[in-house]
Amino acid sequence: MRLPGEIRGPPGGQGGEVVETAGATERLVRRLAVRYSVLARTAIVVVCGLFGIFVAPTPWLTAVVVGGLLFWSVPYVRLMVHGPGRWVLPGDAGLVAAVCLTQLWTVPPAALESDEGWVIALASMTLVVYQWHTSLIMGATAVAIVDGAFFAGVVLATPASVSGAVTMLVWIPVEAALSRLLWLLVRRGAAAADREIERAEEARRTAAVAAAARAAEREYSATLHDTAASTLLMVGLGEIRGNERWLRAQAERDLRIFDGRTVAPAEADLTEQLREVIADSGLEVTAELPDSLPVPTTAGTALCQAVREALSNVARHARTETAEVTARAGPGGVVITVADHGIGFAPELVPATRWGVTESIINRVAAIGGRVDVRTAPGAGTTVRLEWRHG
Repeated sequence: MRLPGEIRGPPGGQGGEVVETAGATERLVRRLAVRYSVLARTAIVVVCGLFGIFVAPTPWLTAVVVGGLLFWSVPYVRLMVHGPGRWVLPGDAGLVAAVCLTQLWTVPPAALESDEGWVIALASMTLVVYQWHTSLIMGATAVAIVDGAFFAGVVLATPASVSGAVTMLVWIPVEAALSRLLWLLVRRGAAAADREIERAEEARRTAAVAAAARAAEREYSATLHDTAASTLLMVGLGEIRGNERWLRAQAERDLRIFDGRTVAPAEADLTEQLREVIADSGLEVTAELPDSLPVPTTAGTALCQAVREALSNVARHARTETAEVTARAGPGGVVITVADHGIGFAPELVPATRWGVTESIINRVAAIGGRVDVRTAPGAGTTVRLEWRHG
């Protein structure tokens, strides 16, 4: 929507006024200013004009003048709200100036001598609200035209009231100037609000990018921990002699994960994935799995990675070569349990730098909207329960 008083011209400013870019708050303030100014001017015409008919020296002529203003107010309001052409504001200022010249017939002499009357209210309100939606040049031009016509109308009606007319000749531009100053302050406040909103949005975007980067870093670190780091650690601890049948397959799987060559479908069979994880664990695992357990690939991958890490922890720390894995369809999702009868551990004594349970299991499942319950104690084995629900 083109705002009143903003004239678009050809590129480079030839034949028109350059329109400055405004933020959302400032645009809203401008629209409200236009609507309020139109309603205020129209209210003055209705209230003061109708009252003026009853006290005017020539009521029938005043009725014609007020009726003409009311008739013009209908298209004026519509055009101002929806975007006026170049002729609307100059035409309105010219009409108000013409009304000012009729004060000999439309305003009582006593009212003119005391600087009162419905015409001065119309002229003042019109020039005040013009400052809220016009350029400085257009607003000043309207003040000169209407103020000059008002002065001329008073002098023509009562030449003895020249001194009072001179006072109003000066005061009306002062009113308009104060209105312009107030409008500039309001616009400055709106522009400051837009800048604050922009800074807040930029801060939000920066925080979102940083959070995404941290999440990617955690996922990469967890993946590294679950794959190559775990394999190399077991080699370094001497738990792998080098001729294990699963070692080559494990290394190839680690490389595929980092190389990104695995193309995942939209949905995966969690049962099939869990069987692969169990086969790669190097443990004697008792598994209770359904024939098929379809889940979204993202959820299935996260759950399997968490199960893989839980089994790796059994192999590295539990001092047992057996484990139990169960999976079943839960209420709206799946529940997986990994249990062992090893030495267990005291969770409160686990260093904060250890990634296994926190990052590779708990946080990874939490990222897909699931939750993890780890129950263990020294000498009592460990049970890891993973729960995930659709949606």
